[in-house]
Amino acid sequence: LDQQATGRSLFTMGGTSAGALLGTPGYMCPRYLMNPTQYGDSSEVFSFGIVLLETLVGKVTSDFESSIYDYYIEDEEEDLTPESFDRRPGGCPAELAKPLIQLVKDCTLRAYKRRPKMRDVLGRLRRLELTHCALTVEEIQARLTGATAQAQALADVRREEQQKAERAREQAAAARAAAEAAAMRECCSCYDEVNMAAGVECSA
Repeated sequence: LDQQATGRSLFTMGGTSAGALLGTPGYMCPRYLMNPTQYGDSSEVFSFGIVLLETLVGKVTSDFESSIYDYYIEDEEEDLTPESFDRRPGGCPAELAKPLIQLVKDCTLRAYKRRPKMRDVLGRLRRLELTHCALTVEEIQARLTGATAQAQALADVRREEQQKAERAREQAAAARAAAEAAAMRECCSCYDEVNMAAGVECSA
């Protein structure tokens, strides 16, 4: 056993010889722990169930003396209910929490043949997402309305900036014209308008 910086123990073997345990305790299927040759798809489903359980309760298996599986599933030291869920992301409605709990229990069944296939697990999660996480028509309309209003506000700001820039250009042109007009003088000899600022002298 090699203690890693994460505080979790990894079974490390020199190679992948038959019968060698390879994995992270707490995520490994009990059947696989008892017989390393019995690794299969159901072992992966079990590991996914543990990860899903960690996600729901906001704890990792290394937080427990044995494992999160023993604590919530095998020994039932604490009932896995919606009240067990991590509150930091916000509340989880019961109609979503209950099927998630059932999915965890199905993935971690000791009777490995009764565990769902991973494609079925993903299908159940996808249906839950569509049912509980997909936007309603009202929410879509509200977002579109908000996006339209935001786009209009942005267009108004840009229009105002363009108008300010145009006014600044007009003011600058007017200032240049005024300066040029102020510099013009009538020659007392030829009576032509000459620009004194430019150093123009009478040609007469």
